[in-house]
Amino acid sequence: MNQKVWSREMLKESAKKAFKRSYWWCVLAALILMLVGGSGGGGRGDKEEKEGRKPVISISVSDLNVTTEKVKDYAANTVSRGAYAIGKIVWGLAGGVFGILLVGLALAVAVFGILLKALLLNPLQVGGRKFFLENAAEEKHDVKSFLYAFQCGYYGNVVVSMFMKNLSIFLWSLLLVIPGIVKAYEYRMVPYILAEHPELSYQEVLGMSSNMMDGQKMNAFILDVSFIGWYVLSAITGGVVGVFWTNPYVYATDAELYLTLSE
Repeated sequence: MNQKVWSREMLKESAKKAFKRSYWWCVLAALILMLVGGSGGGGRGDKEEKEGRKPVISISVSDLNVTTEKVKDYAANTVSRGAYAIGKIVWGLAGGVFGILLVGLALAVAVFGILLKALLLNPLQVGGRKFFLENAAEEKHDVKSFLYAFQCGYYGNVVVSMFMKNLSIFLWSLLLVIPGIVKAYEYRMVPYILAEHPELSYQEVLGMSSNMMDGQKMNAFILDVSFIGWYVLSAITGGVVGVFWTNPYVYATDAELYLTLSE
């Protein structure tokens, strides 16, 4: 269990200093992180078809009184019913093909979204955390750190580790909402660990984050709740306060939390 003692006030004060030190770079970095973080209609026809099938056979053969007009009407009705039945079949097949195409399109979009997140957005998130760690250490002030995962030589490790993190949280969320939230807090430090140690395997990264957050999940949750006033103010201002203060403030504080727990 991680017995590191810290206070919200301490983290927030350090975060404010780091945030204000390079205000506009932090605003831009936080904005980038936020952006990479979206009847069958056969009933009536069947009734009309049944009503049209009236028997024309009488008891007495002499009373049949079959005329040319009746034969034409009968033939027309028969052709009409046949065309209607064929039309239903054709529309049914067309609907089935269209449904298959829609399912295929939905699957293609889902696969594309997963690949986009795994191969591009997740590495950018790691780079964003790298920026806030460097800003906290006063190492540099620009957003080139967002490309860190693509340039460090361990891009594959970063992709796999972030994917396994998200997959684990997703699978736990299928059980209930609470287990998913707990697992999210357990793996909260994964992108920060990758920002410093991209060479580690996903097992090592997930294990390190789990150890760092062991005994600290509730404290981290309370830290998040302490920003609720800023989130409300951000919503009231249509996100303006969020862009220019709340979001970079939160990211800077989270970086301070990682630095504190990793000591």
